[in-house]
Amino acid sequence: KATVSVLNCPRLTPLFPTMSRLVVVTGANRGFGRALALAAAQRWPQATLLLSHRASSAGMDETEKLVREASGEARVVRWELDLTQGAKEIEANTSGELAKALAEGYEQVVFVHNAGSLGMMQKGAAVGAEEVAQNVHVNVTACAVVQNALLKAAEAAQVQLTVVNVSSLCAVKAFTGFELYCTGKAARDMLLQVAAEDYKQFKFLNYAPGPMDTDMAKEIRESHHDKGIRDVYQGFHDNNSAVDPWESARIAMWMVHDGKFESGSHHDYYDVKDEQLAAMSAAA
Repeated sequence: KATVSVLNCPRLTPLFPTMSRLVVVTGANRGFGRALALAAAQRWPQATLLLSHRASSAGMDETEKLVREASGEARVVRWELDLTQGAKEIEANTSGELAKALAEGYEQVVFVHNAGSLGMMQKGAAVGAEEVAQNVHVNVTACAVVQNALLKAAEAAQVQLTVVNVSSLCAVKAFTGFELYCTGKAARDMLLQVAAEDYKQFKFLNYAPGPMDTDMAKEIRESHHDKGIRDVYQGFHDNNSAVDPWESARIAMWMVHDGKFESGSHHDYYDVKDEQLAAMSAAA
């Protein structure tokens, strides 16, 4: 299920087609980031998609190809963003890219924090200082720097802004071996919760997409220290029972459109899928 296809996906009725819209997805070169880009292209066929990737990341050609299949009208702009760089470099990069994009006069911006890393999946005593520092930088520091630059740009441009954080059950529940991952996800959830208090004019959504059979799941199957967790993810893979990234991404983009969530709140795929899929079907 790591490979997303739009060939058999129903076309969606464009919503608010006259509103100029910029959709930004970080880490869009594979997995759930790619699925989010495709879902956005189908939800808002005339949108501009600003898709970030690392310079060394493969897969952007495939993402762009699939986006064009999903919507021949969508405009794709690539953004080279490396979250392992220093905070000042990330801030300058983000501020410059967003200033250039928002100068085009978009009325609405949807920004999805998707990029991140798992980190070591061992008990804490086995995780060294360098690994901790690198993981916190990529998953927390860089995310906060990017978001603060975004908020500054959105205020200056006076746009409608919705920020989506790709969260996880690990943000609200502890699991063995996920010291770094759980900590990072919890911190990012709180980042959006605080922003929701500080910026009432904008909307913030923490969305946990469910366990998907992506490259991240493969890494858990192969590298997690705990056999029980490895077996759970192996079962998702063997039984084809993992969450479909395309379906989960469609739900996320529908929730952004629908806007009925409380700003800063956390929503899990399993808790919202039936209600949201029914609403999407009724609106089609």
